[in-house]
Amino acid sequence: MYLINKNKYLIFLLIFWSNILISQSFEDFLNLINNSPDSLKSSIIDSFIVSTPEFPLIEHDTLVHFIYRNDASNVSIPGDATGWETGIYNMQNLDNTNFWYYSHVFEADARLDYKFVISENNWILDPLNPHTMPSGFGFNSELRMPQWEFPDEISFHPDIAHGSLEDTVFYSINLGNSRQIRVYLPPSYHYTNENYNIIFFHDGLEYISLAKADNIIDYMIHHHQLNPIIGIFIPPVERTREYGGDLQDEFSAFIVDEVLPWVDSRYRTNQTALSRAMAGASYGGNISLWIGINHPDIISHISAQSSYVQSSIFDIFQNSSFLNLDMYIDIGTYDIPLLIPMVFSLDEILTEEGYIHQFQVFHEGHSWGNWRSNIDTYLQQFFPYNENYCIDLYGNESFLDECGICVNGSSGYLPGENIDECGVCFGLNDCMGCTDPSALNFNPYATIDDGSCIYPQIVQLYFGAIDYTSGSVEIMMNNPGPESCWGFQFNISGLGLIDAYGGSSQDYGIYPVAVGENGSVLGFNFGQSFIPPGNELLTILQFDNIISDTTCISQATISGPLEFGSLEVELGECLIHEDGLTGCTDPIAINYLPDAVFDDGSCLYGLQGDINQDNLVDIIDIVILVDIILFTTPSPYQLWASDMNEDSIIDILDIIIMISVILNDTMEMENIW
Repeated sequence: MYLINKNKYLIFLLIFWSNILISQSFEDFLNLINNSPDSLKSSIIDSFIVSTPEFPLIEHDTLVHFIYRNDASNVSIPGDATGWETGIYNMQNLDNTNFWYYSHVFEADARLDYKFVISENNWILDPLNPHTMPSGFGFNSELRMPQWEFPDEISFHPDIAHGSLEDTVFYSINLGNSRQIRVYLPPSYHYTNENYNIIFFHDGLEYISLAKADNIIDYMIHHHQLNPIIGIFIPPVERTREYGGDLQDEFSAFIVDEVLPWVDSRYRTNQTALSRAMAGASYGGNISLWIGINHPDIISHISAQSSYVQSSIFDIFQNSSFLNLDMYIDIGTYDIPLLIPMVFSLDEILTEEGYIHQFQVFHEGHSWGNWRSNIDTYLQQFFPYNENYCIDLYGNESFLDECGICVNGSSGYLPGENIDECGVCFGLNDCMGCTDPSALNFNPYATIDDGSCIYPQIVQLYFGAIDYTSGSVEIMMNNPGPESCWGFQFNISGLGLIDAYGGSSQDYGIYPVAVGENGSVLGFNFGQSFIPPGNELLTILQFDNIISDTTCISQATISGPLEFGSLEVELGECLIHEDGLTGCTDPIAINYLPDAVFDDGSCLYGLQGDINQDNLVDIIDIVILVDIILFTTPSPYQLWASDMNEDSIIDILDIIIMISVILNDTMEMENIW
């Protein structure tokens, strides 16, 4: 009876652990690690990292698990959710591993910036997360929750018409300084005589470089979400003083009395308050509100995102006569704590006073990733798309073409007139381009090849020199470009890998290279590092004395820049080890090679079934055997020790025999069955 119960327990335990390896929750994974011997933890973590499709790991749409794997004394996660304070979200380390994790619940539609801080002073991007977000202080890693939607309008779409940007250096009489002002003109501007609505952006250069406002306007015009407008992008010189300090009135006069008349005189603009808007974020929202309440007869539409709101603005809205303003305000639930009650109070006052306004709350932080996603919202609020835009100007038969031009009617343009023979809006009919149909950028309209053809980028990964004496082999990478290598992963079969060092991965910062017991090799990007195109020694792999007949590279992925994705990989030939070159020459060893002429010290002696070589056949060996069946390519010794029935196949029958050996101390089949 004891044997039956013990047998059932072992089989139950085996099935339970097998299920964890096949379909595990993160808690199951932690339990498995904590209950496994130290010798197995690294392999289990390798399997977890390789099998997880995306990091941070998100369960049930709201539970987020941040993962870091490397040696460190401590790891914390500052970001939008912590006010960028370190020491609040502190990662935990699994005993006797270099695996760190932190779990937290966030809203299913949240989007947040964050970084890792390693050992208290090394700020890095999350090496496992491909998503990053630019900020005024460099790139941050980006947590994208499942219900958050990427704003497609921020991307540059090469197949639509694009506006132009003009720069000028503007000297201010009121402020006594100069600054660069950038003007966006819609695609149709130079081909029409129309007047356009305008919008001013404070922190203007960042609204282009970080918020991609020019891409957004292009996209909205093309998709008939917005009639063509002009954008004026104005940067600060002394931001705090100009947007909310002692230079606030001088800056307001600079905008109203200097920039606005210059814009109206230089460009074709609609010169009414209803045709003008102003937008800013954070302190830029404060100056937008300030100019709006002091000049509602000049500018009617005001956007203030995550805005600071000075007390005098509250006073004017509450105590002055009603102002003819149309406003958009928003705030993030992970925004700067000082600002959240300010914006909510502003919404209450505007509601009480009867102002037309839109108020939005997002599960995001004080960041350009938040603000850029909502530019289209207030543009549509301020300047709703008018289907009769062309009809009102040029008669009933006029309409807006794909270049943003009113055609037909009295506009003076015919449909298709603004598209050249190459299919380009406002092109020059030279039809130059790539004429090779096999190229990625083949232009079917091109008649003259301009040398611009881009072909699929195929990166070659292959073996270099192998040194059996030192136990090292070179991994070479030939990358023709133009994209760089930002990370890599591949498997090596036929060698027992123990380490990696050197090569371009170390020289260019894709390092350290992680080598797994299952033959996996991963090159992590711990920052904005990359290996430029060229023929490079990628890394050198150190191996033990266990060598099979052939050694091959498989399952290779080379990652390009984040916006480019994975590059196509071509693998070189396998290494075929010469018979008798090296091996075990002892006839009583389990890995004796009769043709070996040089003993490399690799001889193995042991007990069949003792996979972990601790001189016992027990439940730990069963767990390893399950891992070999499900995930891991076995070493020659593991292959021999695992094949209990010597049929050259590692399967469930070997597990059954191993259980019998543990229970009955025999391998005779009649006793098993």
